[in-house]
Amino acid sequence: MKKLLKKILLEEKINFTKISEDIWAGDWAKYGYIIEVDLRK
Repeated sequence: MKKLLKKILLEEKINFTKISEDIWAGDWAKYGYIIEVDLRK
């Protein structure tokens, strides 16, 4: 996902936040990220 977004947006407009065990357990905590994209010009 990161490579795909970097092709169409500036890197500083993309924020990846790792999902921790205290938020969500299992595979989400192991592999999951919250992805935020700033679409303002």
